[in-house]
Amino acid sequence: MAHISEIRLTGKGKIDASIRFKPGPNVVSGDSDTGKSYLLRCVDYVFGAQEMTKVIEEAAGYELVWLELTSSEQQVLTLERHLTGGDVRAYDIPIKDVLAGRNHDATNEVGSEAADAGPNGEILAWRRQGTSKAPDITSRVFPFFGLPENVRLRNNNEGETQRLSIRTLLPIFMFDEGRIISEQSPITGDGFGQTASKRMFSYVLTGTDDSAIIAQERREIMRAEINAKLSLIDDLLTPIESRLEGSGTEAEESDSTARVEAAIESLSSLLSENEDERTRLRNERREQHDRQRRAESQLIGIE
Repeated sequence: MAHISEIRLTGKGKIDASIRFKPGPNVVSGDSDTGKSYLLRCVDYVFGAQEMTKVIEEAAGYELVWLELTSSEQQVLTLERHLTGGDVRAYDIPIKDVLAGRNHDATNEVGSEAADAGPNGEILAWRRQGTSKAPDITSRVFPFFGLPENVRLRNNNEGETQRLSIRTLLPIFMFDEGRIISEQSPITGDGFGQTASKRMFSYVLTGTDDSAIIAQERREIMRAEINAKLSLIDDLLTPIESRLEGSGTEAEESDSTARVEAAIESLSSLLSENEDERTRLRNERREQHDRQRRAESQLIGIE
């Protein structure tokens, strides 16, 4: 079972502060204000929080926070981040080996042939910006845990999707006493992003994400289309109104009326086709979902 095996804080002139975990459920207990919730903040921070959301006096003087992950195949992934912010470094060796390499390097003179460069690690973006595809925490940790790198989750009622990140997944396997005694859902809470959290939990239970969902048109686009159609009708009605005031011949008025009726009929036809297409896509999505659920039920039965 993949798990967090160690959390460690290091700093110049400071004794390392660390705690190790075993596979399976772990409970950290102790008196109030002893740093239990600080451990969760450390994990959330390394996994991509913008800043360390909690500061305690005992952490004064520490500079780096380390997170060591161990897979079910006993492979190791170590993540390192400076407490003041910035990107994350990843290593394929335990924390103690990274630190041992740095200590060995520090004991040799600069430029010495015997000096060991030590592990430099891979730099990961703490969060992807915009449409960036740069390696980040999620793209490194998910494959290590055996998960796809780009899982999509629906994040609103219009069917728009977002990428599942390790921080979205965090609440289902790490929580503090406040979350335990809270009357709110430990998965969705009562704040922003409930849709994505619910879809994340569904993905964990079923293994099926929302990448196949077809998003509806954005409301701004639909509003612009309606305004454009109304503007067209107004333009067609303008000459008719002028002729009704006494200018123009009966033939011209008849021609304009015919054009307006033709435009209205064309718009009505387009709207009807659009609605038919939406209905067809919704039915097709429903059928695909039903087939998928039947297939999943059969797989469960076979297992």
